[in-house]
Amino acid sequence: MEVTRPGAGGPADALTRLRRRLASRLVPGRRRTGLLLVAPSLLVALAFFVIPLGIMIWMSLENWPLLGPHQFAGLANYRHAFNDPIFLHSLEFTSIYAAIVTPMVFLCSYSLAMLVRRARRGVGVLRTIYFLPVVLGMATAGYMFVLEFDPQLGVYSKILNGLGVTHNPVGWLTSPTSALISISVMVTWKTAGFGMLVLMGAMQAIPADVYEAAQVDGAGWLSKELRITLPLIRRAIALVLIFTLVGAFLGFDQFFVLTQGGPDGATTTAIFSIYQTGFDSFELGYAAALSVIMLVILLFMTNVQLWLLRDTTEL
Repeated sequence: MEVTRPGAGGPADALTRLRRRLASRLVPGRRRTGLLLVAPSLLVALAFFVIPLGIMIWMSLENWPLLGPHQFAGLANYRHAFNDPIFLHSLEFTSIYAAIVTPMVFLCSYSLAMLVRRARRGVGVLRTIYFLPVVLGMATAGYMFVLEFDPQLGVYSKILNGLGVTHNPVGWLTSPTSALISISVMVTWKTAGFGMLVLMGAMQAIPADVYEAAQVDGAGWLSKELRITLPLIRRAIALVLIFTLVGAFLGFDQFFVLTQGGPDGATTTAIFSIYQTGFDSFELGYAAALSVIMLVILLFMTNVQLWLLRDTTEL
């Protein structure tokens, strides 16, 4: 029988205190090890995000031509941006394009995910086929569809002529409305495979017992999709929507390749407008201010989506 002093703990308490002292001595070493492990990522983020972001904000406050000295302009570039009809029109067109292409990509991604989420014969081939367009660059896909949308050589005009829907070549990219719809279709074909992969993984993570219990209770297919699948893959839905919406607002390659912002500037996106401001007009300070405005808009929309699609359910 061990004798302990009044107020002191037994052997178990002494062992606990010893472990705490040893842990407290090891914490600084663990912190140094952790810092060393994350140091490469921190350096990359600092070199390729933090420092360029700071330079961009600094440039946005300057009257910065391509050649010659730059002068401090304060908030003049930002005031000019909110009174610039070209940038405001490009921002309006970008919003319309994002409102069209985002639900198109999501619905196509969700439909493909439902088709390939269950393991069966040939599903691997289908997954590969649906995902293949994602590995193509946006510019490469754009040049492919330049030929497909050609009024004389394109397959779409030939199909419509063969079916008797039209008797003349169709100028898919010659009017603002048809160009917007055509590019939205191309982007949906190009990016839906990524959303399919994310949503399919989330769907496969749902236990089969949940669906079996719902089926026992008499739930149909639609009821299971609305009451089980959609709530339980909300985080995956948020990821797909955020990537799609941000990608739509950053749309540049497809419009640069297919329409060059035409006809008559009708399909000029916000990023295209920033590109023209910086590399055609050589107004680097003003282009930096427009970039900062776009960054704030994207941060706001991303946070709104995360709040609306926050996951409040637990499996």
